[in-house]
Amino acid sequence: MPKPPMIDRGLRSTYGMVTMIVLYVVLFCSGLAAAPAEEIRVSRSSPRNTIYTFLRTQAEDVQRPDLAARTLNGRGFGADELTKRAGQLKTFLDVRGLFVDLESVPNDPNYKDSATDQNIYRPFIDEPRITLERVGSEWYMSRRTVASVPDLYAEIYPFGLDRFVALFPMQGTRILGLYVWQHIGLAIILILGFIIGRVIAAITMRLLKRFTRAWKLPEESVDILKSAAKPFSLMVAICFFSLLLPLLRLPADISHWGVIIIRALLPFFGIVTVYRLVDIVALRAEQLAQRTQSTLDDQLVPLFRKALKFFVILVGLIFIFQNLNFDITALLAGVSIGGVALAFASQDTIKNVFGSVMIFADRPFTIGDWISVTGAEGVVEEVGFRSTRIRTFANSLVSIPNGRLADMTIDNMGLRVYRRYKTTLGINYSTSPEKLQAFVDGVKRIMADHPHTVKEPGKMIAGFSDFDASSLNVTVSMFFDAADYEAELTYREQVNMAMLRLAAELGVTYAYPSRTVYVESMPTTQSIANR
Repeated sequence: MPKPPMIDRGLRSTYGMVTMIVLYVVLFCSGLAAAPAEEIRVSRSSPRNTIYTFLRTQAEDVQRPDLAARTLNGRGFGADELTKRAGQLKTFLDVRGLFVDLESVPNDPNYKDSATDQNIYRPFIDEPRITLERVGSEWYMSRRTVASVPDLYAEIYPFGLDRFVALFPMQGTRILGLYVWQHIGLAIILILGFIIGRVIAAITMRLLKRFTRAWKLPEESVDILKSAAKPFSLMVAICFFSLLLPLLRLPADISHWGVIIIRALLPFFGIVTVYRLVDIVALRAEQLAQRTQSTLDDQLVPLFRKALKFFVILVGLIFIFQNLNFDITALLAGVSIGGVALAFASQDTIKNVFGSVMIFADRPFTIGDWISVTGAEGVVEEVGFRSTRIRTFANSLVSIPNGRLADMTIDNMGLRVYRRYKTTLGINYSTSPEKLQAFVDGVKRIMADHPHTVKEPGKMIAGFSDFDASSLNVTVSMFFDAADYEAELTYREQVNMAMLRLAAELGVTYAYPSRTVYVESMPTTQSIANR
């Protein structure tokens, strides 16, 4: 039973609000994980000590970016510029959630990168622009990193948003690791993101509806657009949220979880949106396929739809894994090894896929053909990767694995050039030879006059063929030039009605199975006694 429109809209709104609330709760609760402050220790003797000095001197309870500037290899820059860039680099790390686990940072003064055999260290796999280098006996943030700080800062504050950062002071009452204004800001950004997402989604879907109307797609396309609008609105909301989140200057550990959530949810909702819009593309492909005379493209559309959806999911999952810093190369290597075992376990599936390839190559039938195979007879509805679906004349749907179907004997009724109609008419034995001959001649005229019978030698036959037990048999055989089974039945009906009228006009009656029983008279009792 379909839901009322208001209930359906309510469910969709609830779905979006729940997503936003979950995002807020995770960020809100992650404030509990704030680490206690440690005593400041200035040192550049190793990569670990340099990073610790850079972070510790810019902690909220210290706020000495001038000391942090001493960890930058800033030859050619003034002290004030280095102090500014140290603060901007720290802000970039916090906003991007680039959290440093100091225990994993090497403490060896002579550390060398294994790939380049140089005294450099990259603390973040997904941010190669930030590196440390050894100068003399001490470690510094590299000159390349210092030079790229303005570009890094512009990435987190595009469109001049950094001008609004000063409006929010890093002071006040803390609740669960965040200032009160940061909690309020999170709530406001989430709500604004949700509203803006709904508005942009509504505008975008309205534009897409114009395309569907211009293409004259069926009403089904409107439902598809509605189903794609919700994940699209959430995707826009998350984009808006990630754009304004740097204004709140959340701690690095909290931003770290926020970035992970955004990196996972943003492509996820994008995948869902594109996955649902694939049906619009498939509807358009079906529409174009119907305009062609070939049925091959009609057969390819369902496969195209499934293949495109599979491709969207595959690419989307790879993108999500990359966003979450998974090693895709190792993952694919593991999949390839496991694929060998999977291949042995799915031999039937592989056989069915190759069977579908053979069906497309040989084309023993196309969608809409009436075929007869072992165990099924009906009209082909769909040819998929794994199976072919046949709609029987009982209106049931039979699915046959393509691997089996490729090995079967297929009788394709849909490829018949002509459709044969053969019947035997039983005439009553009381019919005179003259009437029987007139009836046979009349049947021949009916076949010759019908506009859809094949007028070729041997294609129209009628004659007195047999003396049956209860009838004089007239065999009638003809071929119809009919496009489908419905047309064939129509032509049969026309010929049959004409033969009934002919019999009525000539006074010829059709026989039915009958027997005449002759009973010999029984002898009387007296005659038996006389014997």
